[in-house]
Amino acid sequence: MNGVTQEHGKNENQQFDRYPGARSFGDNEIDAALFFGRKAEIADFVYGVDSSRLVVLFGKSGLGKTSLLQAGVYPRLRENGLLPIKVRVNKSGLEPMLLLTEAIDLASEQQEIDFTPGEKTGWWEFFNTCTFWRGEQSLTPVLVFDQFEEIFTLQKPMHRRLIAEELGQLVGEGIPNRRPLNTLISDEFDPGDVGCSSGLAVGLAIFWNLGSLRGEFRLSGRTSG
Repeated sequence: MNGVTQEHGKNENQQFDRYPGARSFGDNEIDAALFFGRKAEIADFVYGVDSSRLVVLFGKSGLGKTSLLQAGVYPRLRENGLLPIKVRVNKSGLEPMLLLTEAIDLASEQQEIDFTPGEKTGWWEFFNTCTFWRGEQSLTPVLVFDQFEEIFTLQKPMHRRLIAEELGQLVGEGIPNRRPLNTLISDEFDPGDVGCSSGLAVGLAIFWNLGSLRGEFRLSGRTSG
């Protein structure tokens, strides 16, 4: 099956397969249409994002966390006036503010979003003073830290602590006089073993465990205060 991808930076003649194999389902119209069988999980997950400042999706590598997010959750978030911003922490030694602004610039370009940058003294200050919109619609950003285990495998302790402090302030304090900024983390590790001990799970958080059962995926949620 041939198609034209909606993702920026991809070859326009790229071939699309019903089952992409090793690659994840992408954040584009074709992959979103091909992705199926997870309606209940997507609905529950989007509800969790809308009702909590921090949502953690965790599970073993290869279970489909990135596909679920990109082809299932992202489109629903946009329908609800939310702006998913994918952030990776795989560049060792990169200052947290530069890590964030690079992700925002890329997401805005790919999703054709206009934004007024905020103050760059910290993540909380940035989101307290920035604005995102498309046309006449104001958008609420959702930070998505996909493959967040990289903060433990690729980042040195000092930068790991700096990122944790910036993220912890966002999740813990929220943005005053605004709809809460949401943070979504996709992690290969169980947050009960690694993520929570890092100091990132502050405030009210929802944890979703993506596992496999008889060839099917399931989401089991739990709340931590």
